[in-house]
Amino acid sequence: MSFKYIGGGLKNESGSNNLDFFEIAGEDANYVSAVATIEKNKVVVQSQEVTSPVYVRYLFRKPKPKISLINADGLPPYSFITDDLKPPRTSKHAPTPDKAN
Repeated sequence: MSFKYIGGGLKNESGSNNLDFFEIAGEDANYVSAVATIEKNKVVVQSQEVTSPVYVRYLFRKPKPKISLINADGLPPYSFITDDLKPPRTSKHAPTPDKAN
C-alpha cells in the first residue's frame, strides 16, 4: 500500500524493516494478524492465511500501541481501516505482544 504524504520516505521508528499492528482480510472481512514490511516507500502487508487480500487495517486493536510506522520526518500515520463495512467484522487476531512492557 502507498501513502500520499510520506515526507522523505517511510521507516520504522525502531530501525527494523518489519512493522507491528497490521491486520489483513479477504472479501470475507475475516481479519488476521499480518506481516508488514517497508519496501521502496510502500508498505507490503501479507499473511499466509489470506491468499487474496482486499482489506488492511493498522492500529485497530491497540488503544496505546508503540508506533512502528513513521515517515522520515518522524510523523506517524493515524490508525486506519480500508474497508467501509459497517460492523459486523470478524477477527482471528492473535494478540501481538506489547513491546512497550
